[in-house]
Amino acid sequence: MEQYIVSFITDAEAFSQLVRGIPVEELNYKPTVTSWSITEIIVHVVDTEMILQHRIKAILAEDNPIIQAFDQNLWASELQYSSRDIEDQLALFVLLRKVFAPTLKIIRDVDGERVGTHSTDGSIQLKDIVKKMSTHLQGHIEQIERNRAAFVLLK
Repeated sequence: MEQYIVSFITDAEAFSQLVRGIPVEELNYKPTVTSWSITEIIVHVVDTEMILQHRIKAILAEDNPIIQAFDQNLWASELQYSSRDIEDQLALFVLLRKVFAPTLKIIRDVDGERVGTHSTDGSIQLKDIVKKMSTHLQGHIEQIERNRAAFVLLK
């Protein structure tokens, strides 16, 4: 799991730098009716970070805890992600990672086998959640790049 921990904080800082300075019009642009804007993607990344950190803590501290699923599209619409201040979100994202890094560092290889029970997916191992935390951000960076490319084509 060490490979996922190495760039944990630097990835958050790089993500923040990537999206800072994007004009508001571009931040709010949606390539399709059902797509998320860059603003919504940023808020989703932060909320998911909090959820994944909670899941890791629960599995480390408890025996087979229940891991609750969430509907990301419902959260984005009902929690009005599009109206959030991205500077606050980015600051929170970096801070969340800095504060959580010591927890990641205490995870032993044997802990990676610990499990929780996901409310829809069943048994899930800690190592898979740590891996998802790493790959989740990269997937949304690619989504942001696609949004930006579509926005440029509009102009």
